[in-house]
Amino acid sequence: MRRIKKRHRKQNKRKTRPKQVAVPTSFEQDWSRAGAHNIAGVSFQVAVTARLLIDARFGQLPLTRATPEGFEDIDIEFRDEARVLVQVKDRSPTNHFARSDLTDALSKKSTLLTEDPSCHFVLATNATLGGGLSATGWNQTLSQCLDKADVDMVAAQLKSSFNDPYEILSRTHILQVGWDVVEASRRDFALALEIPPSVAGLAYARLVEQITEIVVRQRSATPDTAEWIAPSDLDALAKRVVETVDVGSLDEAVRVGIVEPVDFSVRAELSVEDFLAGVDVLPAHIAADLDLPRPDDAQAVIAALLDDKSALLTGPSGSGKSTLVWRTARELSGRVRPYRMLRLLPGDVPILSRWIRLQEPSDNFPLLLCADNLGRPDSVGWAALASEFIDRPGILLLGACREEDYRPSLVVGRTTIVDPILDRTLAVSIASTLADRQVVTVLDVDEAFQASEGLLMEFLSMLLTGRRLQQVVEQQMAARLVEGKATERDIIRYVASAHSAGVSLPVGVLKELLPDKDLTPALAVLRREHILIADEGTRWRGLHELRSTIAREYLHQFPPPTAATTIGHLVEHLPAADARRIVEDYARLDADLSAATGAIASILNSTGAGADDSAQLVASLAMADAYRHARECLRVIESLRPQGLDPETALLLAYTHRFAGVSFESLKGINPGFARLTEIAAALPARPTSLRDTCLLNLSPDAVRNIAIQGSPEQAVAWIESLEGSVAAQTAPTKEIWMHFRDAPLNVRARLLAALRSLNPAVDTMLTDEGFGDLHQRVHLLASNLPDCLD
Repeated sequence: MRRIKKRHRKQNKRKTRPKQVAVPTSFEQDWSRAGAHNIAGVSFQVAVTARLLIDARFGQLPLTRATPEGFEDIDIEFRDEARVLVQVKDRSPTNHFARSDLTDALSKKSTLLTEDPSCHFVLATNATLGGGLSATGWNQTLSQCLDKADVDMVAAQLKSSFNDPYEILSRTHILQVGWDVVEASRRDFALALEIPPSVAGLAYARLVEQITEIVVRQRSATPDTAEWIAPSDLDALAKRVVETVDVGSLDEAVRVGIVEPVDFSVRAELSVEDFLAGVDVLPAHIAADLDLPRPDDAQAVIAALLDDKSALLTGPSGSGKSTLVWRTARELSGRVRPYRMLRLLPGDVPILSRWIRLQEPSDNFPLLLCADNLGRPDSVGWAALASEFIDRPGILLLGACREEDYRPSLVVGRTTIVDPILDRTLAVSIASTLADRQVVTVLDVDEAFQASEGLLMEFLSMLLTGRRLQQVVEQQMAARLVEGKATERDIIRYVASAHSAGVSLPVGVLKELLPDKDLTPALAVLRREHILIADEGTRWRGLHELRSTIAREYLHQFPPPTAATTIGHLVEHLPAADARRIVEDYARLDADLSAATGAIASILNSTGAGADDSAQLVASLAMADAYRHARECLRVIESLRPQGLDPETALLLAYTHRFAGVSFESLKGINPGFARLTEIAAALPARPTSLRDTCLLNLSPDAVRNIAIQGSPEQAVAWIESLEGSVAAQTAPTKEIWMHFRDAPLNVRARLLAALRSLNPAVDTMLTDEGFGDLHQRVHLLASNLPDCLD
């Protein structure tokens, strides 16, 4: 693990071809394969080659075959046997392709263009065109598209290379290639072949592999032995995918909501001013180029990914981590396949792992997995997934987490940690960008920077409003503390309380929370005033979690209701997965969870949740208990620990001695520090009243049984295990639960028996007395050796 150093990514550029001493007299003398030595990963050239083949298969281009790295970057042969030389130029958005660049490219192909009067020259570029140049497309030429004055200027520059430069310009085309060429190609691949997007995505990846391999092999080819690829090969690629891959599993992780492809063709409809006010940044904002350039930071992240295959951005909320994640994905788009991780629970890891392998990632076209807001309850599977794939070829891992959510387990293998910090150089650059975009600022850049404390969002708030972000948000909230604004106030309170824990509220839940209120006018106002936003019109959240946190804390200064009541209502009405996240997130903040505990107890007693959901809710309270006790113990540790011993290590050692039965008696004579640790352990507070046990105190045996039998045997096992050690466990109807699942497979019954024995040690005798005999003995034996069976 290391902190990143600012560095620049090496550019994979084609070598400049040496100037020829003598003018070639044949095509063979002009044959060049220099680029074949310099293809590393998926280049823009390979992406353009794939695009041309897809256009041909789609019937939009009369192309019969394409030869990568032939006489030019791409040689094309049309149905009428006409030859086309395609030169590909990949430029950054700020670089222009000038008239001199075009004439230089044409001059280098003077022999080919002169000796073959039917040969056309095409420049394919993503650059902005300058010098009077304009895109022509395939159906027109430069001599047809440019003004006569511009044609004359280009021709004048070509006189030294061609006898009739005007005739050459009648065979010259410029294609403007979109930055989203890869995403568009994958979509059109599916349309052209009428295949599912998942199949098209994998077939496209194989197409890229095939083109790249041809490019590499061209280094030892001649014009007669050069390899080419035809549009019909696309059908063969798709056919092989269907025949060799489990197509049903190919998009499983996408279908169940674990990941989704990052689509930079969807642009956010948001003004620059509203974006700069502070939002949770998404790919659509980057697609709309609303973000502010941070080239050094972006290049540092890209370099970390290319060198170490894994990067983790950390920092406080509002430091610009999300922006850098999606800007990095955007910059690498075309060379990687970017996917956004939506969640990763422990049960999701096998599904996502299988999905990754089915995508056949490779170093030529790697898979980039982007995970924002790591360290949250819905991403606990990240460490397991990263450990599995950190050294696999073709896998790039890019994550971000808030400072308070960071934990060492998020750093796997060679992961590089990046701390995006606002320095003065970046602050000045941002202010200059705002001026170029004609965004009005009200504060001097140095004054805003000094007050920002290194936070981008705070800097922008000071620069644009002259006030701290907290002042801006609190003023918006204060405007709701008047008569007639109660509905808006209640909506913000619930949405902000959920969103600051990373949960957006479904509109149906909002209606349940505020059943007697007409929400439509209030939501319209809050959306229009850019206080709340809706994801696809169905789920509401704040603009940014930092803003939501400020709003939540401000509104709860004026109860009723209290923060505890708000949390309780959210837990009562949200789906179990979201309710669990609310409990766990607020447990870290030492919030009052008494109302949430009561809400979960009511849900369980009404058997309104299934076994799996019920287990999750109980587990969230157990985690809250652990947070609370650890926090109380840490206060003692901080006051008593010896100098030089960090609090985390002191807590771990003292806690295990006091509560896990690990004795230091034999070590006291070796190191006197262990005697001190024993004293500290004795001073640790006893475990506080358990929220989990309070919740389960009045859970009826009928509720325990009904919840257990609602789901699968595996879900029943998880539910039973969550009750271990509680009062509810002592009265659980173990026999009835066992009987319900008596026809389950033997290994499942073994798991169930092991779980039931944890609730009631007498379960063995009970089952034997009931005459289960041989079956009980077989299951008992299997349960006793359960780890071996699982292996």
